[in-house]
Formats: sequence, C-alpha cells, structure tokens
Amino acid sequence: MRSNRQIFTLAATLIAVALPAFGASLEARKMQAQQEADLTDKVALTNQRCGSHITTAINWSTFNEAEVLKTAVTPYCAAALDAIEDICGDDLGKQTVIEKVKTVTCAGAAAPAASFADGALTFSFSLTPNQNKLLVRERLQLLLDPGTPFLEFSSLAANEAYDGEVPGAGVVTGIQE
Repeated sequence: MRSNRQIFTLAATLIAVALPAFGASLEARKMQAQQEADLTDKVALTNQRCGSHITTAINWSTFNEAEVLKTAVTPYCAAALDAIEDICGDDLGKQTVIEKVKTVTCAGAAAPAASFADGALTFSFSLTPNQNKLLVRERLQLLLDPGTPFLEFSSLAANEAYDGEVPGAGVVTGIQE
C-alpha cells in the first residue's frame, strides 16, 4: 500500500512539474507551424514573381524559444524573400535567381548575416534589438518634446493596395505641435 502511494505521489509530482513545460512546448510548436505556413505563402509569391522554385526553412534550434513566443520570425525571413524579388526586377537578376538560389533558410544569430553556398541562402538575424540601436518609435520618443502630441501621418498608407504588401511600412512620418 505504502509503495503504491509513493508511486502515485511521485507520478503526480512529475506531471505537475512537466505539464507547464509541455504546454509551453505545445504553444511553441503551434506558433512554429503557423509561421512556417505564413512563410510558405510568402515564398509562393516570390516563386510566382521570379519564376523560381525556391524552398524555405526556419532553423528553430537557433532561436530562443521564449523570444520566438514574443516575436515573429516570419517578417525577418520575408525580408530575405523581398530582397530576392528585388533582384528579379530585371532579366539578368531573374535568371540568376532561377539558376542559383534553391533554398532560403532563416536562422537565429547574435548579429545579422547572410551566406550563400551551393544554392542555399542562409539569412541570420537576432530577435533581440541591438543594445546600440533604437527602434524607430523609441528614437522618436527621445527626439520629440516630452508631453507634446505627435501626429503620425499615413500609418495605414497603401494598406491592402499591393497584394498584402505595404511598400512604405518601414517609414514613419508625422508632425509635432
């Protein structure tokens, strides 16, 4: 009797300890699947625009799981695909992409980098903002007069006008009183 009770207590303790980690891991896997689906949609557009057959992958083992749960990886990966689409803007670039680029892999790293070998482009980036650089709105807060309203212009300019793309999405314009 006593050993059954000890076994039950031990099992209950193990479940109580492992269950939150399993839940977080399940949440991470669901998020990863969604981001991979989003990236698949993005690469399909790139392949359509370039006439290519590029495949994509996200090297999840290079990212911190806690950061990935807070910050999406796909926009960073999409930036690499956007650059490829820019290269496809002329015939020579398009032909080069078709012949040379076979896979794009997104990976985590301390500093941004890109490498290309044997048809594989690896695009590495950090999800943690660099301590020496500010995000645009953080920089604006430092530059603008405290307590004075800032009216941002065109925050939704071109929204849904270019097949889901927002060409000026990285630009912040406005006026302060």
